[in-house]
Amino acid sequence: ASLIYTSSSTGKAKGVLIPESAIRNRLNWMWRCFPFDGDDVVVVQKSAALVAAAWEYFGGLLKGVPTLILTDDQLLDPDLLLSALIRHRVTRLFASPPILSGLIVAQKQHTETTS
Repeated sequence: ASLIYTSSSTGKAKGVLIPESAIRNRLNWMWRCFPFDGDDVVVVQKSAALVAAAWEYFGGLLKGVPTLILTDDQLLDPDLLLSALIRHRVTRLFASPPILSGLIVAQKQHTETTS
């Protein structure tokens, strides 16, 4: 089982117990729908207490896929995050819109400084 916390979008965050069977079901579904390739590299950029954490932490590891765990600095700085994704050739990123927006801005700045 796993204890996760709601997003607190409607008030105080609440702890929710997720049974092991639900975690296994999610992993099996994701493996079927989004199978890994031989060259994939996964990145973990979520707290272990969030809903998508089981997939991020265990989806690749249980299939033998290299998995990058980011530092706090890389998680908080889009430039450092982009640099880590490029350096480690990450192919799988499960990210929220704010993270993606930060990466887009960082990529534009990176492109402008290297062209």
